[in-house]
Amino acid sequence: MRTENKFDYECIEPELGDKLWQYDSPVVNQEIKSKLKKHLTLCAKCNQIRELDFALEAGLRSGSLQIQKQNHDIIRLFAPKIAASLGVLAIVASIVLMFVMPFSNDENYRNEKNLGFVAPLSSEVITGGDVEIAWSPLEKATGYKLRLQSEGGDWKWSKTVYDNKVKVNNLPSGSIINAYLKSIPSDLTPSGGWNVTFQHGNLFKFVQFRVNNFSLFPKILALFGLILFGGSFILRWSFSSSELK
Repeated sequence: MRTENKFDYECIEPELGDKLWQYDSPVVNQEIKSKLKKHLTLCAKCNQIRELDFALEAGLRSGSLQIQKQNHDIIRLFAPKIAASLGVLAIVASIVLMFVMPFSNDENYRNEKNLGFVAPLSSEVITGGDVEIAWSPLEKATGYKLRLQSEGGDWKWSKTVYDNKVKVNNLPSGSIINAYLKSIPSDLTPSGGWNVTFQHGNLFKFVQFRVNNFSLFPKILALFGLILFGGSFILRWSFSSSELK
């Protein structure tokens, strides 16, 4: 019986329609095949099913349907993995660059003569208990007087150094530290000497300082990685939803 849609039919004998798959079988009972043959002369629904079966079989034999299916399977399998992998690589690369690229406020480049403290930089956060203080060497200097003091004056350290760097141990945890340097003789450095302020902090403050001060490129790279990584989950969800339909 036909409905309003010309392509929508109902089988006139469902008990025979359910056996339609046996029609082309070489071992089908001849009595059933005869009944199915007569059934096909009357049932538009079963004829429609056979036409669809023939079209699918022809497509599979030609290879067109199989290629499309394989391409879809490859995309569905690898696209989320590739997106996630590229995202992770971009994030890792941005973290590595965070430690090797110059800061946007790098005090080492604050004047044309490139003089002053080289490390730590102004406002830099140090996580360990020890720090290496380094500065630009002066050609005529015979030594340097270095003095460190925590903000508030609770901790002090001083030493005369005959190199352009020195390691300071056991920094007070969580303190803001001011470093002052004068050359020997003193007229080689500006009046009051060189100074820099840095901080001893936890890992969170260290990462926060790095994120706030490294150049724009690693930030863009990290954002791109997060978008790719998040997009991989969207792709996975999208492909899973299409399979359920």
